[in-house]
Amino acid sequence: MSSLRFHFLRALECVVFPLCLLGFRVAARGRGLNRFRVGKLSVWGDSGFVDLCKASIERLRTLDPELHRTLTSQRWAWVFQDQRATGDAPPRLFGINPAYTAWESDGVVARLVYAAFCIAVLSERETFGEEFRSIHQRAMNNSRSWLQTRAFPEDLAACFAVAENGV
Repeated sequence: MSSLRFHFLRALECVVFPLCLLGFRVAARGRGLNRFRVGKLSVWGDSGFVDLCKASIERLRTLDPELHRTLTSQRWAWVFQDQRATGDAPPRLFGINPAYTAWESDGVVARLVYAAFCIAVLSERETFGEEFRSIHQRAMNNSRSWLQTRAFPEDLAACFAVAENGV
């Protein structure tokens, strides 16, 4: 039964997710959003947001070349300017909302680090399975630890604390 469920979810992902991304791309272009791409990573937002992300991606490259490589080379992923904090769909779609852009480059780097750890630890199957919660917790813990190790503001690192219910 779980094999059948996996194949159904995998088929759903192979058909629905690309159609959703196509719809997102059309809507983003229609709203005049800009796109910046580095390897397999695409960034969508207004020009100020895209410029902030460009600088932050370069900063991540200098801080941790291996994590930068994971973010830009391991899997196709999209980062977008998320004005309403609608959430993520790891390991492919990550929003950066005003709470993070208020931290400027620190906040954007923090979200990029989180995205990279999600990409590194989540397989396509695990984004749908029961293991998602523990794997997501590992990505959050890794992000918080990475930020603390590099002396990012403690309040920003605390954003990656896992709630009691694991999410």
